[in-house]
Amino acid sequence: HSDSLNPCWLTESPHIPISTDIDNSITNLKEEEMGFFGRRNKDTHTRRRPSKNTESIQDAAKVTEKRRIGLRKKKVQGDASNGTEKSRRRPKKGKKLAKDGPKEDEELDVNLSNTTAETPVEEEEEEDVSVVPKVELADMPRLIEDLSTNSAPRALRQMFDLSDENPKRIAMVSQNPQFIPTLLKFIASCDLQSSEQYLALLVLNNVSIPSPNKRLIAVDHRGAKLLVDLLDQDLSCHLIAIILVNLTFSDSELRRDLAPVLLPPLFHCLQESCRVDDADACIDDYGGLFMEFPETAKWCCTAVKNLTRPTTSLSDSNACKQAAELGLVPILHQIITFTPPQSKVKNTNIGIETCRTRSSLQSNSPSGPWQWETNSLADAALFCVMNLAVSCKEESMSFMPQLEKIANFEGNFQGNLSANSTVLDFQRLKARMALSFLIGFSFSHDNITMDEKKRTSMLQLTLSEARLLVDLLDHTLAKRSSPLGLYSAATFPVKWALFAIRNLLPLNGSILNQQQSLVPRLLLILVDFISGKSSAIDVKAAEYAVTSLYYLSTHGLEEAFYIDRSSTELAQILCAYMERGTEIGIYASRQVLLRLKHLQIVPVKTSSAVELHLPKGSLHYKPGAQPQSNILHRPVVGYDIRKKEKQVFNSALHAVQTVVEKGFDNDEILQANKIANAAKSQSKEFQYVWTWLEKNDQIIESRGQQPTRREDGPMSIFGLS
Repeated sequence: HSDSLNPCWLTESPHIPISTDIDNSITNLKEEEMGFFGRRNKDTHTRRRPSKNTESIQDAAKVTEKRRIGLRKKKVQGDASNGTEKSRRRPKKGKKLAKDGPKEDEELDVNLSNTTAETPVEEEEEEDVSVVPKVELADMPRLIEDLSTNSAPRALRQMFDLSDENPKRIAMVSQNPQFIPTLLKFIASCDLQSSEQYLALLVLNNVSIPSPNKRLIAVDHRGAKLLVDLLDQDLSCHLIAIILVNLTFSDSELRRDLAPVLLPPLFHCLQESCRVDDADACIDDYGGLFMEFPETAKWCCTAVKNLTRPTTSLSDSNACKQAAELGLVPILHQIITFTPPQSKVKNTNIGIETCRTRSSLQSNSPSGPWQWETNSLADAALFCVMNLAVSCKEESMSFMPQLEKIANFEGNFQGNLSANSTVLDFQRLKARMALSFLIGFSFSHDNITMDEKKRTSMLQLTLSEARLLVDLLDHTLAKRSSPLGLYSAATFPVKWALFAIRNLLPLNGSILNQQQSLVPRLLLILVDFISGKSSAIDVKAAEYAVTSLYYLSTHGLEEAFYIDRSSTELAQILCAYMERGTEIGIYASRQVLLRLKHLQIVPVKTSSAVELHLPKGSLHYKPGAQPQSNILHRPVVGYDIRKKEKQVFNSALHAVQTVVEKGFDNDEILQANKIANAAKSQSKEFQYVWTWLEKNDQIIESRGQQPTRREDGPMSIFGLS
C-alpha cells in the first residue's frame, strides 16, 4: 500500500506539505492486507461482541449496492422511433460501473464497483439502469442529511468517491461543520462489522489524513475516544486502528493532547490482540509471541510509536513515561525477541500467526530482523524502543540484550538477498542508534561503566550502516523519504539523528568521515541555527552538529575532509556559532578553528551550500599548533602521581581529551604534542608520567582500557576514556 504522510514530527508544524511514502497515514487498504472485514481466525475464539453480519467484503458491497440502487419493477417504455413497446431488462453493467467507480490504481483497493457489477438480478425483478451521478462538494449538505435516512449507504459511497483527493478531503470538513459529528454519530449507531460501518470507516479514514482535519476529528468531536472504544469492542476491525494511526501521525501538540486519552486503551488493545488461549503456543526459549489479531496488533503498535515520538524538548516526554508505566516495556521485549535461524520451532499450530510475519498466515518458522519490513509489527516496536531510549533511559536499559542481538545479527536469509540485506542493515542501524542513546559516549562523567570490547561491538557501524545513517540525515534535512522505502521524511527528527551521530562518532569517526555529504550537512544545520530559519534546530541540536564536526576534524588531520565551501566560509560559520552556542559547542568550535589550517580539505559539490549573510568582521581566531605524526595512533601509558595507578590511552590526543582539564584557551593538538614529547623522555606532564606503550609492556592497572590501537584513531571524548 502507499501512504500519504504529513511530516509534522520533523517541523512540529501542521502546515508542512504532504509527501508520499510508506510510513504512517494509510490511504490504500489492500484486500489481501486487510482480509475481509471482520474476519475471525477459525482456530481461535474471540472474547468480543459477536458479529451480526458475517458477509465478506464482496457480499457487504452487494448489499450496499442493492440498497443504493434498489430493486423495483421496470415500466414498459415506448420506442420513440416507431411507437412500439418492448420490455427491456437491465444489461450487464460490469464495465460501465467499473468505469465510473474507482480505478484499480486509485486509493480504494477494495473495488466496490467491480464487485457490485456481478450482483445477480432476480428473474422476476428488474433494476434501474441509471448510473449514480458524480457528486461534487456542493452536494455535501444533501449527503449529510441522507446519513439519517435509508439512503445512508448510497450517501456513504458517494462521500467516499468525493474524498478521493486531498484538497476535497479538507473542503468536505471545513465547509460542512456538521459532517464530522454526523459521521461519527452514524458510526457509533452501526452494528459492529456491518457493511454500513465499514463504508463509514472508509470515509473517515480518507478525511483523517489531511493535517487540518486531524484535531477537529480526534479532539474537538472526540472521534479518537469513540474509535478506540469501538476497537476495544471489536479487535478484528483493524481498519479502526489504521484510522487511529492517521490521527496520531500529527504535530507534537496534538500528540500531547491525544496521549492521555489513547495510550491506556491502545495498550490494552495491543495486549488483547496478542493474547492467545493456548498457553503452549511459544517458540523455544526466545519469547516468541503469537497473536490472535496480528493486523490490529501491528497498527496499535504503530499508533503507540506515533504517540511516544520524542519532541525537540526532552522535558515534554510524558507520553513515553506513561507508556512505560502502563507496561509497554515487557510486550516490546516479546515483539523484538526473535528466533535465531538455528532454533527449532516446537509449535506448528496453523491459524495462529506469529508476530514475525507481516499479514498473511504463515507457518511458524524461524525469522530475524531481515524480515522486519516497513510498517511491520517488529519494525514499529523497535521504533518504540528508540523513542523510550531517548526519553526514558532508565526504563530502557533492559532492552540492551535484545538490541545487542539485533545490532550484531548476521542471518542466512532467503529470497531477495538485496532487499533482505537492506532491511537487515536498517534494523541493525536502528538498534545501534537506540544503544547510542543508552550507552553512547557523551561529554559528561555519567557514562555507564562496562566492558570496552562489549561497548565497541554494540556501537561499531558497518560501512552499509554508516551510509544509511548519513543518508538518513540527508533525507531528513531535505524532507525527503527514503528511496528504499525504509522511512518517510518525518520518521526521524533532525535533533535525534544528530544525537545518534554524535554518540556513534567516537568509535566510527573514520568510516563516517568517508561519507562526503556528512560535513556539508552539518554545516547546513549550523547555518540554519545561526539564521533561525528552522524550528527543528534548537541550541542542543546545533551543539550536536558542531561537536560532530569536532570529532570528524580529528580524522581530517590525516584523511580527506570533505566540505562544500571554502575554509574561510567554514571559519565564518564557526565564529558566528560561538556567539550563541553552548559551552561545549563553543569549545568544540574553537578546536576545529585551531585545526582548520592543518585539515586535509577536499572540496565537493552539494546542493546544500547556501549564501552566507554573516557579519564581515566575525573572524577572530588564530591557527593552532602543527600536529606531530605520533599523537594520533600510538598508544601511550600515563602514571597518575596522585592516585599511584597506570592508565592506557589509545593516543596522546586521546589522553589530552581524557585527563587534561578543559578550558577555552586549550589547544588540544599542542597539549598532545607535549605528552608525546614527555613519553619519549618518560617525563612528567599534566600530573602524569608518560611512556609509550610497547608490545611487550605489562600493564597492571589499566582501569578497563584496552592497550590496543584503534583503526579509527583517537576517541575524542571530553573528560572520558
